[in-house]
Amino acid sequence: MSTRAIAWALTLACVAACGTGRASPSSPHETERNEILMLDGRILDWRREMGLEPTPRENWVQFFYASPGKRIAEASQRPVPELCRDTCTLADYICDAADNICRIADDLKDDDWARRKCANSKASCVEARQKCTTCSRKAEPQTTAPAPRPASPMPPPQAAPGGPPGSR
Repeated sequence: MSTRAIAWALTLACVAACGTGRASPSSPHETERNEILMLDGRILDWRREMGLEPTPRENWVQFFYASPGKRIAEASQRPVPELCRDTCTLADYICDAADNICRIADDLKDDDWARRKCANSKASCVEARQKCTTCSRKAEPQTTAPAPRPASPMPPPQAAPGGPPGSR
């Protein structure tokens, strides 16, 4: 390739990379949408780490989409067993990201795409918290009373005729 061709290619690459020189986004809400996409991508990664399906169940998404003001239940204040620490920490991350997505969606007012992302992230939070709760319950020691002992097949010892032992 000639020097002239390389210079021309570099010039074209610079023009394409620099665009028109504008520092502002191309649409009024592009920055907010990009932030939602970044948070949504993190939720997807954390769901994978938790062993969840990539997307939450549609019934949860529809529930939150139909009632946009519905808040997500707060995390339990109970201590998390060591075995579940990673799962519950990831659930907290997912729920924090969901809060941020929904805050941005609220700022965007009637943006249906943002509302759907909010509903999707809330559904992910619910599923992640359910997984944390299930893990914690399985890891907790059982606090139920022990099962009654079965009756002995042997009859209780009888006192010898003539009184209790050692009375003679």
